[in-house]
Amino acid sequence: MPWRAQDVRPLILCRRASRPQLKRDPLGGTNDRGVGPLPSREQLRNEQFAHAVERGRTLPLVFRLFGTTPQLLPARILFKDGHEVELRLGEVDLDQDQLVCADPYDAPVHIPLAQIEAVWHRRPLVWRSASVWIGGTVLGALAGGLVGALFGISVGAMVARALDDSPSMYQWTRLYDQGAA
Repeated sequence: MPWRAQDVRPLILCRRASRPQLKRDPLGGTNDRGVGPLPSREQLRNEQFAHAVERGRTLPLVFRLFGTTPQLLPARILFKDGHEVELRLGEVDLDQDQLVCADPYDAPVHIPLAQIEAVWHRRPLVWRSASVWIGGTVLGALAGGLVGALFGISVGAMVARALDDSPSMYQWTRLYDQGAA
């Protein structure tokens, strides 16, 4: 039946529509898949900020198994007018376009995202705390064997606790920057 094979053509050679297809809707409406216009850079930056805060507050599985609740993130907030405050971040409310924080006395603070220039998170340098503990343990073991090691662990823990609020035990990492391109 060779006459039937004449009607079959590869899809790429089929006749296309006579008018050109638009790649975007020039009026900003939805396309045939129901997807709206693309988000702005500011919306993407705010969503990335909200995701970073959620990631920072997420506890490892081991802590969640024991019922530990996530803590608020210690943060430094720079406002557009130039002043800075240190608060604890709870969440980024994208529906209300605001940052939900707590002050040092646990009172809720709501800051509009439009007033914020930058936000930094205070991240602990765990290796420094661990080195204090290990150093105390090694010194104690060298000084008095097993009893000295146990004493060194307790002294290392006390020193690490005393240095807990020291700036040398933390690093400030940027979470959000309004001016970032």
